[in-house]
Amino acid sequence: MHGNVHILPGPAPWEGAAGHYADLVKAFPELHQNWGGDDAQSATRRWIGRFPDLLAKGWKELSGSEVFIEWSEISRKLFMESHAMMHGSLFQAEYMTVMSHVLDCSRPDLERLQQKSRDKMAVRAWAKLDHPTEELQLVTSAWLLAGLIRGKYHEFFARNNDLQLISHPFRAVIERKLKISTTKIVLNSEQALTKAIIGSALEETTEKRRVLTWIENVSKARKGIAHGAVWLPEAVSIDEAEKFGASAAKKLGIAPARARVSRVCDWAIAIGVSAVVSIYVAPWAGSLAFAAKALVGPTLTQAYRDKFGESFGERVVKSTLSTERRFRSLIRKVPGRIERHLA
Repeated sequence: MHGNVHILPGPAPWEGAAGHYADLVKAFPELHQNWGGDDAQSATRRWIGRFPDLLAKGWKELSGSEVFIEWSEISRKLFMESHAMMHGSLFQAEYMTVMSHVLDCSRPDLERLQQKSRDKMAVRAWAKLDHPTEELQLVTSAWLLAGLIRGKYHEFFARNNDLQLISHPFRAVIERKLKISTTKIVLNSEQALTKAIIGSALEETTEKRRVLTWIENVSKARKGIAHGAVWLPEAVSIDEAEKFGASAAKKLGIAPARARVSRVCDWAIAIGVSAVVSIYVAPWAGSLAFAAKALVGPTLTQAYRDKFGESFGERVVKSTLSTERRFRSLIRKVPGRIERHLA
């Protein structure tokens, strides 16, 4: 939610944002910056040359973790296709010698899979497979191992540019902690607001809507915090922190209910309740009623949004469901914890 946060580039070629990352950088273009990383690339090559056994040890530790195995399956289905679209393939050719050593496979096998991963349809098929095959297991392992190596690149890049680094937990097996420069304490009421933002997104029923709702919520929070619209102190108790977080979420206009509810409300208002009834009672007559009002409904809905800054459906949802109790329920539903010490 802070403007000084950026996503570090990787050493692989860049062909443009894709998938959910494209949605993210469209809303927050400042996240993606094309920094030069030649020094970090050279340092990564030297590290791999000097410590291949450390990389192999880290990979072995990950491979024996049930949490990692479960996460890798989810990541394959969600991110493998977009990764190949953004970088041209799933892993870089220059790392294949050490990767074949770590994965106990032949370099020609990796070369074949690396070339095949340039085919978008082949990668899409891998991402969607529900039953494991020998080829799928090897290409997934190679992709994730390359991601582990990329974490080392990020580490050197951050050190060379005096940046603070928040890396993915799976990279901790080979990570060397950077020197702490400054520390940002995340207050417990800020933690509660963050959970409300995540919880609101998780209420959506599709993957795409969850991502877009999260982006929208973060955008609202950024603007509100920048303009001093909310107060998020360190509360004396978790209960009080949840109260501050819920109050802030309500002021920021974060929806505690599925966006689908507001869209249905908009639709009902646009075509008229009588038309909705007629569609269910007499579908053929209802379709005529819908056609008659199709031109008028969207115009009225847009006029309402222009006047009040939100659609009628959004206002209905807020007035009926935007209670602090509902937000506090969302806050408590979000699993895990929010990292409170960023260094």
